[in-house]
Amino acid sequence: MKKLLTLLIAVMLSSANLFSQPCSITSSPVTPGSNSYTFVMNGNWSPVQYIILWNFGDGNWGFGPSTNHTYNINGTFAVNLTIRLFSDTTNVLCSSYDSVTISGLNPAPCSITTYPDSSGTGTIGFFANNVTPGNPISWYFGDGGTGTGSPISHTYNQTGYYAVTMTSGIPGTTGFCTVTDSIYAFVNAAPGCLFSYLNSSTNQFAFYPLNPASAGNSYFIDFGDGTDATNNSGQFTHEYTSAGIYTVSMTTISGTDTCESLQAIEVVSGSIDSTGCIITYTNTNPSSNTYLFSLSGFPLSASWVVAQGNSILDSAVITNSNNYTYSFPGAGNYLVSVNTIDSTGSTCSQTIGLTVNDSSYACNILYNVSDPINYVYVFTLPTGNNVYWQIFQDSLMIDSSFTSGSSSLIYTFPGPGVYQVMVMNFDSASGSGPICSGSLTLAVSGNPNPPGNNCFSDFETFENNLTGFFIETGNYDPTITSYNWSFGDGAGSTERYPYHTYVNPGTYAVSLSISNAICQDTIVKMITLDNSAPDSCNAYFSVTQTAPNTLTLVSSAGNYFASGISWDFGNGITSNAAFPSLIIPYNSVNLICLTVTQASCFSNYCDTIVLDSLGNLNRMANTNVLINVVSPQDITGYTVTSNITNATDALLSVYPNPFSNAFIVENNLSNYNVYRVFGIDGKLVDAGNLHSGLNQLNAETWAKGTYLLQVTGIKGETKNMKISKH
Repeated sequence: MKKLLTLLIAVMLSSANLFSQPCSITSSPVTPGSNSYTFVMNGNWSPVQYIILWNFGDGNWGFGPSTNHTYNINGTFAVNLTIRLFSDTTNVLCSSYDSVTISGLNPAPCSITTYPDSSGTGTIGFFANNVTPGNPISWYFGDGGTGTGSPISHTYNQTGYYAVTMTSGIPGTTGFCTVTDSIYAFVNAAPGCLFSYLNSSTNQFAFYPLNPASAGNSYFIDFGDGTDATNNSGQFTHEYTSAGIYTVSMTTISGTDTCESLQAIEVVSGSIDSTGCIITYTNTNPSSNTYLFSLSGFPLSASWVVAQGNSILDSAVITNSNNYTYSFPGAGNYLVSVNTIDSTGSTCSQTIGLTVNDSSYACNILYNVSDPINYVYVFTLPTGNNVYWQIFQDSLMIDSSFTSGSSSLIYTFPGPGVYQVMVMNFDSASGSGPICSGSLTLAVSGNPNPPGNNCFSDFETFENNLTGFFIETGNYDPTITSYNWSFGDGAGSTERYPYHTYVNPGTYAVSLSISNAICQDTIVKMITLDNSAPDSCNAYFSVTQTAPNTLTLVSSAGNYFASGISWDFGNGITSNAAFPSLIIPYNSVNLICLTVTQASCFSNYCDTIVLDSLGNLNRMANTNVLINVVSPQDITGYTVTSNITNATDALLSVYPNPFSNAFIVENNLSNYNVYRVFGIDGKLVDAGNLHSGLNQLNAETWAKGTYLLQVTGIKGETKNMKISKH
């Protein structure tokens, strides 16, 4: 009994000494003068038994007894090391601080990092690098879509290159920056072909198909660096030898059928011994946000940690298993970390980031157009094996289908039109009913043209209160002789660039049909109008072609601001005019950007314009290109023939009138800030900015005759006056 008591006391003293032992930090630059540091914990704390958490002081975190971190800004950072038991994460057993001072760094320019999102094809994630904490972040994704914050994801509907612009902060304030990058979105992969990957910001990658491998399937992967591999599981690991961006292609082969999916990945140089620590995961129960995590190796012991910010949500030590299951508390961004030890005593660690959506995410309907000629669409849910689909048109159900063992539906619509796709996901282990339901309103368009014909219908819309300005943006073809618009309220038009004022606010299905002697095409889009004025601080513009080698950019920014507008047409060609007209030299791909900078707002938008050998949109160019910038009102003729007054009133007057080679516009209301002059044929003759007081306009090159002078205020209000040159 005395020996047993002595042994118990010894064990208690040993445990007490272990919990009270010190932990300290040794920090050193990776190379002298480097902004990359190595942090090492001093003390006998095993990562298999204890959670070792690092806070680097710049908003970033790390795990394990030793870790590396790179600082991107100058300053002094407080590094904090905390140690907790896996069985008791609330109590900190040991804590230590160190400080690191970084100096001499040139402020890194802000940049964009892109990464694929495994939720479905066409979705790309974006992250803003080297931005000032606290500054607002806004995005323009190159397809008309926008967003705020970082990280953020965006889904593209068509394969191609897009100019993505990220802006952080306000011009003139500390930390303001803006950057535009070109990305490639691939959206034509069939759902069964999709794959994803995992890495630790190093050159070691693990690739795997999103759908489980089926018997008889084989997989071929091209790693994008000149190497490839083949197997029957679809699970591949690869180590890249140098940093860069690589296009990875995975081909799924099932009998005589093949399909291919591509993703662009960014490789950062370096290596890590994590061959047994590569984490893959599956959402096994979306209704409870339950995930199964698996390791690529089979460790003797694995210590798992789930964290959100600086809060540890769960920890577990699992022996003789490479699996770990956890139910997340809700939607959000999480870190999942593992430290392992195998039978030889070798250790490795890995941390991944994971975005968890709530259960309704399982009913987010993704789709792509499989066969536009025959109106064939592929619909997919992010997860699910038992899904009930319904197709409606004009509130009537026209079809339904139950897909068992799959989350995808291939459906052929009867023709162009507006449809509602509704879904119920029964992917529930309990069998108690659907875990979620969802719906999608879809405007189906088709292109029933034989190959080689140039009919391609498309348009964009600018809205102002209840008036829509419709800009035809399809492939330019001089043989197109017919434009037929239906505005969704019983009205229509045969003009190429019409406008239409609706009686009531609401959502309308607008269609445009174009045709010539040998082809025709129809597109349908949903637009929403209300009684609110548009956002004046909006740099967005659309592109249409009015003649060979002549492009018209439609922008409303010049309607609201006389200054603070900046155009960049590439090749060093810029303009500060609201509505410039100029010639740009040949370039197969032209990146055009518009920036609006005002005291209270900032907006930036870029678009990539590609021409063909005939100077037509969407392919390649071989000659100079004329660029005209106009407003939505100008191109549709909205105000050219309305509200015409005499050339004098109390606030605005023109003299002499008639005139010879010049005349004065006396502007007694500073709100009028833009002028345009039109001929009797409706063509724009001159345009520019007005200031308060006397403005002399030169008409020396104008032909004799009658003109329309139109002035526009900062809120879009217009006044039209007849003027004459004799």
